Amino acid sequence: LEGIARKIQLNKTDHDKAVDRYYRIADYLSGMHTEIIGLNPVVYPQGSFRTRSVISSYRDEDYDIYLILELLIDRAYDPEAVINFISDVMEQGKGKLQFDRVEKKRRCVSLKYQGMHLDITPAVLIDPNNLRLVSIFDTNPERPDHVLANPEGFARWFDQAVLPYETRSKFT
Repeated sequence: LEGIARKIQLNKTDHDKAVDRYYRIADYLSGMHTEIIGLNPVVYPQGSFRTRSVISSYRDEDYDIYLILELLIDRAYDPEAVINFISDVMEQGKGKLQFDRVEKKRRCVSLKYQGMHLDITPAVLIDPNNLRLVSIFDTNPERPDHVLANPEGFARWFDQAVLPYETRSKFT
């Protein structure tokens, strides 16, 4: 199993690219040069990027990185308008952030790079006392306008379940 895990693990070059792109995007969205700054943006990784379990692409598929973009906005905003807004802001940063294209999805804005894509999911913090419980905007007509999620809560549970004890305190 260890051999399989090593084989599917993201290589150092791709990992370093993903980390660099995450920081560039977080800096861009938190910078004074975007329309988002007045919405108190908080950007953080979720999913396999947060739990340090990203695997390499399979065949010719991209590997993916997922980010949450918390905004201080009303949960009642139209999800499609929020996705369009984030897409427009990211499109303005295309040259600086060096991605190939922006793609709007149901819950996120996806930045396409060669070999990977990075999804930015806009959300609203539900309760500041409940670590990172968020409402995610969802444009799917079959579901309500929002989906509740707690990616940081899941990541902390994951860390407790899989990290060695001496490592846990560094991450949780």
